[in-house]
Amino acid sequence: MAVAEKTPIGRNSKIALVSPQINTTGSIFDMGQVGQFESYFHPNKFKRKICTPRLRTLGISMIHGLLEKQGYNNVVSLDFRYRPNSQPTSEDWKDIYQSDLLGLTAITKTAEQALQVAKIYKEAKPNGIVVMGGYHASARPEEALKAGVDVVVIGEGEKTMAELMQYLESGEKKMDNILGIAYLDKDGQMIITPKRPLMKKYELSSLPSPIFDPMVEKFATYDGLTTSRGCPFDCEFCGVTQFYCGKYTTFTDEAVIRELRHLDDLSKNRKNRRSIFVEDDNFAAMQIRAMRLLGRFDKTGLFPPGSGVQVRKEAGLNPQLNEQFVRSGITSVYVGVESISDKTLEKANKKATREEYERSIKQWREAGLWVHGMFIVGLDGDTKQSFEETKQWAIENVHSAQFFAPVPLPGTTMTKRMQEEGRIITEKWSLYDGHHVLLRPGEEQGFTAWELQKAIVNITDQFYDYKNIGKLILKDKINNPSIPEKQQFAWKLGMLKKSLSLRVYAHWALGNMMKEPGTVAYNLQLQAMEKPQILKGGVVFSSG
Repeated sequence: MAVAEKTPIGRNSKIALVSPQINTTGSIFDMGQVGQFESYFHPNKFKRKICTPRLRTLGISMIHGLLEKQGYNNVVSLDFRYRPNSQPTSEDWKDIYQSDLLGLTAITKTAEQALQVAKIYKEAKPNGIVVMGGYHASARPEEALKAGVDVVVIGEGEKTMAELMQYLESGEKKMDNILGIAYLDKDGQMIITPKRPLMKKYELSSLPSPIFDPMVEKFATYDGLTTSRGCPFDCEFCGVTQFYCGKYTTFTDEAVIRELRHLDDLSKNRKNRRSIFVEDDNFAAMQIRAMRLLGRFDKTGLFPPGSGVQVRKEAGLNPQLNEQFVRSGITSVYVGVESISDKTLEKANKKATREEYERSIKQWREAGLWVHGMFIVGLDGDTKQSFEETKQWAIENVHSAQFFAPVPLPGTTMTKRMQEEGRIITEKWSLYDGHHVLLRPGEEQGFTAWELQKAIVNITDQFYDYKNIGKLILKDKINNPSIPEKQQFAWKLGMLKKSLSLRVYAHWALGNMMKEPGTVAYNLQLQAMEKPQILKGGVVFSSG
């Protein structure tokens, strides 16, 4: 059935926007991933308290704000990650079944769950319209269309969704004139319209504030702030480059401050001011702009202390920027180190060296900033010997860390190469979370997929060993005018408490993650690849 023949859409039509939960099975009916959002509802108060602070995420919230601005007055956002055990409630299903249009968003690790919701909805309401956007559907529109999605929004969704809604309401504009969509024609052939150009600075800056699921507003512990989209770098493994076509676009300073004021108003309504996480993939890509914005954050007093930001190593080499971070309320920097092997970094097109990371991280620590390092273990160029070296380097350089396996996200340069080399083990999307080894290592690397899987778990466990608490914190001398000497003891004490809390959480989450059904089943498969064997239930796995 063509989209035009489905339920007519009007300003009073019911619209449900859904963001599915994260789990390892890919089923919308299974519990969310351990350590994720269901921890808000954990009966153990201590475990609730130590869980990693949770951030309000964009996606459906941006579309919700846009639709309300357009005059659609019956829109609901449903973020399943903020439900007990990440399970959609009976009220959620009621909202879905009653909707005339169902909007879905998904990253790769939630794609299966999103498509399952689409299928359930279409079975109950064949004339309903399903629209899906986000990273995964943009990279694999044919998969979504085959699963029953009517229209896939490719790339940035705000302008495309606005035009699509006009078409669904009036039918005046031909569907194939809408840029950046995919759909099936009356003969079942996939039509992909030309790419929509990325929004310009003034267009981004005029977008309305996001509107969140009330449960998100209630339970999130960080507010998110976006000041730019994209990244000017082109790392081989990164999906940001693919999604934003290698472009980097900033919001105006005025738009950023306006959103900060909106966040401040929300905090007054809920009587709870949260720290902010700057969601930009590379906040300081333009350091002059970053300094200017941080100065305005400081002057307005709208930017709360305890906030965090994602940056590259270049930012750490600017002492003035580091000082301004702290003065503005930023206490944590998140940096994608990926590897400490110059050979591996070069192969991944990271445009960075081990020595540059060491210099940057040292300056961040001496500025009193908490440094969170993100590593990818097992990239081409890594060997068995590099596992221990990576762990030791991380212990000696960063306060907290995540150790991921390479993830062949659809559409990236690395994924295309892995497909050509026949090294992708599975396309079970719910395992594409960085915690599962999805690639066969190269012959020259000297380790198997299962050995890499064990190594990542062991590195994480040993990094968060309690004997490592405070080593860096006590060793470093803070050299930042924004932290007077009389405040440094209290500053370091706060960091020590954070270090302890993270270790308690990491061991709890890691232990429980290894027990998740999807993880258990997949680990058996990785073991069987080394030596074909018959497992429980008579299932045979082999490397073939």
